Amino acid sequence: MSQAKPNILLFFTDDQRFDTIRALGNSAIHTPNIDRLIARGTTFTHAHIPCGTHGAICMPSRAMLHTGRSLFHLQDSGSSIPAEHTMLGEALRGQGYRTWGTGKWHNGRESFNRGFADGDEIMFGGMADHWNVPVYHYDPSGAYDTRLAYIPNPPAFGNNEIAWRECDHIHAGRHSSDGGGLHRPPGRRRAVLRVRLPARAP
Repeated sequence: MSQAKPNILLFFTDDQRFDTIRALGNSAIHTPNIDRLIARGTTFTHAHIPCGTHGAICMPSRAMLHTGRSLFHLQDSGSSIPAEHTMLGEALRGQGYRTWGTGKWHNGRESFNRGFADGDEIMFGGMADHWNVPVYHYDPSGAYDTRLAYIPNPPAFGNNEIAWRECDHIHAGRHSSDGGGLHRPPGRRRAVLRVRLPARAP
């Protein structure tokens, strides 16, 4: 009897240093949920970006992870990933996996569709204005018309709402907008575009 292929859930936290996680050696910061994921999964503890060739290190970091290439073997610091660079999602799709992506992807629209067969709430850019983040539905054609963003110029739309929309896909049948408004647990905030620590710097 053949074993079923394992499900793969890949979290790529944006611009988060390895030493901000308790399970990886930081005793000053409490990260119970991440610690549980680390205990049950795989952690890339030696994935480094040697230096920045671009203002945003998240872009080349993401390209390195998805292609297995070093920073110096990427095209345009990873702002686009050419077809000859096989991506993780392409390799998984070749093995029969159904790939699905969401969140921030500043590595080109065409490469997103090569790596992911489906997805939603995809952010291809717009970092200059966090209150007007263009987010897209998956487009099988890969066109992603910038005039037809998923949420065009929304009032009071912030990155906390993006986080809850993405969680809707994890918790089937429980939607963030149930109950007539955006639900947030009392006293808690979630963020996608920035890490929020429970303390303020002096």
